[in-house]
Amino acid sequence: MSFVWGSRLCGLAVPRSAICCRGGGEYDGPALDAVSHRKLPAVRLVTTVVTTLLVTLIALPAVAQTAVVGELEERFGLVVEDPASWNDADLLSLLRGAEAIPRKVWDAVEGPVTVEYVRRPCLYSMGRYNDRCPTFDGSDRFYIYDEAPLAGEGSVERLAILTRQEQRDVQLRRAVVHLAMVHFDEESGWSDERNWQSVNGWLEDDERPLNRNPRGYSRYLGMQSAHLDLVTFAEEFFVRPEDVLLERKADSDVEKRLADVDSDGALECRHFTRTRIFRELLESMDESWEEPGRLESNCAEFEEWAKLDRLQGFEVWYAAGRSGRPESLFGHLLLQVRYGNASSEDDDIYHFDVVGDEEVGVIQFYLRRVLGGFSSVLEDEVDPGMLGEVRRYELRLDEEQSRRLMERLWEAERKMRYPYHFAAKNGATFLGHLLEPALGRPVSRQGSTVVMATDVLDGLARAGETDAGQLIELRDGEELFGRRALAPSGRHRLRFGGSFSPEAGQWRGRIAYARLAEDLGEPRLRGIRPGVGVRLLAMDVSLPVDERDFRQMSWDLTVFRYESLERLVRPDSQGFGGRIGWRLDGTLYHDGRREVWAGADLRPSVLFALAANSTLSRHLVLSAGPALGYDVHRGHDFYTGGALGLFGRLHLYGSHANALRFGVETGQYTSVPFGWHFDWRGQAELRHTLVRRGEYRWVAAPYVEGLGSTRLYGEVDDGEVFEVWEVGLRLEAAF
Repeated sequence: MSFVWGSRLCGLAVPRSAICCRGGGEYDGPALDAVSHRKLPAVRLVTTVVTTLLVTLIALPAVAQTAVVGELEERFGLVVEDPASWNDADLLSLLRGAEAIPRKVWDAVEGPVTVEYVRRPCLYSMGRYNDRCPTFDGSDRFYIYDEAPLAGEGSVERLAILTRQEQRDVQLRRAVVHLAMVHFDEESGWSDERNWQSVNGWLEDDERPLNRNPRGYSRYLGMQSAHLDLVTFAEEFFVRPEDVLLERKADSDVEKRLADVDSDGALECRHFTRTRIFRELLESMDESWEEPGRLESNCAEFEEWAKLDRLQGFEVWYAAGRSGRPESLFGHLLLQVRYGNASSEDDDIYHFDVVGDEEVGVIQFYLRRVLGGFSSVLEDEVDPGMLGEVRRYELRLDEEQSRRLMERLWEAERKMRYPYHFAAKNGATFLGHLLEPALGRPVSRQGSTVVMATDVLDGLARAGETDAGQLIELRDGEELFGRRALAPSGRHRLRFGGSFSPEAGQWRGRIAYARLAEDLGEPRLRGIRPGVGVRLLAMDVSLPVDERDFRQMSWDLTVFRYESLERLVRPDSQGFGGRIGWRLDGTLYHDGRREVWAGADLRPSVLFALAANSTLSRHLVLSAGPALGYDVHRGHDFYTGGALGLFGRLHLYGSHANALRFGVETGQYTSVPFGWHFDWRGQAELRHTLVRRGEYRWVAAPYVEGLGSTRLYGEVDDGEVFEVWEVGLRLEAAF
């Protein structure tokens, strides 16, 4: 027996032969008995009511779902693919996430953008920009995933106050924020703003940020780029766990959970600087936009720690480099927080120090400091051994800047860890990036291969004036040791000129460049004291200027040269030990005149001052130490032995640059296979200032130079000595 419903429901199902409802429900069929006929109107009424209720209950969710889908597309340009595969709560979360963002952000989204639901879990219910969980497909498709349970420390700690369903709600809202902010940042370039990039130390030439502590980011994904750092922070800024609870605060269980929320864990108390800068960006875009009502956060832990009511000011301390601490060759910077007018036990002195494996050997320790391998964190304990000559500079900050700087220190102690490299990523670099977003002014050099303590001081000096005057000012009379350092002589040094060899009857051109070059007795070079000499990545090229073959070209590349006698000018330098210094010299070279294709010399030496004045503008120094050499020619030879030298400087008149410099050095070697070899080099030059350009001096230097060696190759007789003398003129520019 079969049953059928009519086009309008008018009664219970009956046999087709017995009843058929048409249009208005006319009766068409065999006669019914009197009893059945009398009951039919009542049956029809009950059936109609029940069925209408059922249809309404079934249709209401579909109507609501259609409304949400339509609103997402009409207001925000979000097209929900296959709405039937979504549940109603997820769609409503998408809508609420879209509504949390300022309208001007959505104006940058060139829609429509299709939102597709993927039935597999992925962290935070959104993509991770990889093949397993793609985020976008082109620019017009965005993926939403099933939830993955979240628990633990870091960025998910705050979600612990929510139920699993509420966590899903937050994740989907944030996913929509992510979608919109990606498009918006590509158009606005907020993540390219220096203020934003300075918070976590995004450098122009580095794909990774200075700050390698995940707690400094909203999500681990934010460590991939300044763009994703901004986008993931926007997720957290616009959609917060407490926001979801506040929407249901009338519920008794929610009210209790809200009362248990830790106000010190609020976004404003965890990320002071990023929150402030992001709000400033929002205000610059739309002054009319207002944040929704949120829980009050008084940041009580920070207020107690900062003691702002007692804060008197800040000082930047510059400690000059010392021979006993070559890792601080370019000087060291410290930041003092003053809580009293005079030195007080309550004052804090902060600096970035290296942390790492305490079990490493001395050589490995220094190599890893120079080449990388250690981390650096902000410390408030100072080793007195790191303080040599100290100069103190006062930071003139207003009340708002002072608070911002304390907020940065609070963040740095808890959320910053930097990879340490001696030249470019050192304590001065990190302190510059600490100060910059707090002051709101450029301080550090972006992308510099060498950053010195005095670079940051120069940056502070260039930062301009405040209401109280110059931003940074030297505190006269506050030097802890001796005299002040002299003016800098330049980060770069370029030398060019020519020479003539009487014996060979040959003219040669000379050109030399040093990334850093400083010699004993000259003024400090951006933080290097007189008495400390250094040369990094210095190339000296000599080549014939006549018709002779360019195979006669020679060049020297100084990889690293460091020498120090600075103990001589310290108050504790009395006695024999106070006259001893040390030097390390590593050089690569090519000399076509001796048919050396490539070679290397390494010479560590002990220095002993035979005579010196208090500023080292006049000195005579003896050097002695082991020497290693390696030559590559048609074959190759390894040499080991020792080196002995004598060098000095004599100030002539006027400027410190006007001087006679001279030196002679010999190396005595045994080779493998066994043999005895030697070399010698001597030079004298007269330096005279031509012109002074700002703080730098350009110099002319006539010189005479000699070179001799038995380390020569090709068709030569045993015991033959290569020897050449040259006289020439160098012109030197520092900048």
